[in-house]
Amino acid sequence: MEKEPGRCDYCGCKVPWYAHICGPCYQKLILVRKLRGIVYDIKRQAEEEKRDSG
Repeated sequence: MEKEPGRCDYCGCKVPWYAHICGPCYQKLILVRKLRGIVYDIKRQAEEEKRDSG
C-alpha cells in the first residue's frame, strides 16, 4: 500500500506536505517509547535481582 502525500503515515489525517506524521500520533509514539524503556528497566532489574539471589 503506497502512502498518499500530505497524509499521516499512521492515521491518515492531513498533514503539511513535508510531514510524515501528525501531532497526536507523534505524541503516542513518544509515550510508547517511554513505556518500552520502563519495561526494559523493569526486566533488567528483575534479572539482576534473580542473579543476586540465585
